[in-house]
This record gives sequence, structure tokens and C-alpha cells, in this order.
Amino acid sequence: MLNSLKELTDRFAAKEAEVSLYAETNELIVDARDSLVDDDDLSALVGFENLVYLHLAGSDVTIASMRHIVTFFKLEFLDLGRTRCDESCLEALTKLTELGGLGLSGMRIQTQFDNILLLRNLDVLDLSNTRVSKEAVRLVLQLTEVSSLDLSGNGFEPCDFMDLDLLVDDARTVSLKFGSGVRAGIARPPIVRSK
Repeated sequence: MLNSLKELTDRFAAKEAEVSLYAETNELIVDARDSLVDDDDLSALVGFENLVYLHLAGSDVTIASMRHIVTFFKLEFLDLGRTRCDESCLEALTKLTELGGLGLSGMRIQTQFDNILLLRNLDVLDLSNTRVSKEAVRLVLQLTEVSSLDLSGNGFEPCDFMDLDLLVDDARTVSLKFGSGVRAGIARPPIVRSK
């Protein structure tokens, strides 16, 4: 483990990534999108308990990085899009109970989709270019609190989900992105969870 934030910042800068610490909240932010950061580099983050944002899209991380990622219990945002991770990582992600944003662009999701439904705090979900099924998208829309869902590159049209427009008192609106700037919104009732 690295001894200081400076060592961590220098290591990630050498891999074309950025590490920031917000002084007001003492939260650690790592933006390693399209960088050379790999699984070994993520081991350097272990011990930094204040990591809340980890953007790895397009980096060199693999499924092996999950052993480190699942230890970041305060993580609120994670983007694994365009990495060498696959859908088998989704089960491990259920340990990240604070996760509010998840990017999975380009990951083929076929059999492990139910694990996404277990992420109870998920508000923003990027499923672009995942080849996710229409039925799986319907489950996300009906069973989670997601308010922003990127479906671009999957061949869906807004009309594919308009029958889910369940107008009731206190309905929430879900923003759907379909690619080429096409957006739609559907209203749906809030999810009531038993404690």
C-alpha cells in the first residue's frame, strides 16, 4: 500500500489518470478513464477508505480488479465500461451498497443481470452497447430506483417501453437515452421497500 496521497497521485499520473481529494468532504476521486491504469494500480487504492468515485472506462483493468474494487465500501460511482471486465463482476458489485451510479457500457450482459437489481441505491445506470434484453430493461425500470438509464447502442426505441408509463400520485420520471440524442421519459410509481 502506498503511504501517502502524493505517492498515489504520482503513480496514477504516470498512467495518465487523475486522483483528487476534496478537502471539504475528504472524499477521494479517481478518474482513470481511457488511461493505462491496470489491476495492480488498483491495489494501491486499498486502504484509502474515502474513495467515492472510480471512473475506469477504457482502462486496462480486468475481472481480477474486482478483489480490490469490492473493498471500496463507500464507493458511490463506478464505471467499468469498455474494460476487460465481463458480466461475472456483477455479483461482486452487490457488496457495494452505496453505489448510486454504475457504467457498464460495452459489457455483454446476458445471465448475471439479476445482480443489478440488488443494487438498491442505484440511480444512474449506463447499459449502452451491452446487448441487454428488453425484458431485463423492463425489470430495471419496474424494480429499481434508477432515474437515468442509457440504452444507446442496443437497438431499442422509445416506444419499446412506453407501456410502462404508470401514472399515479407521486410518480417518478425516468430519463431514458436511446442513442443519437433520442431521449424519452416515463413516469412510474416509487418503489416501496419493506425494511
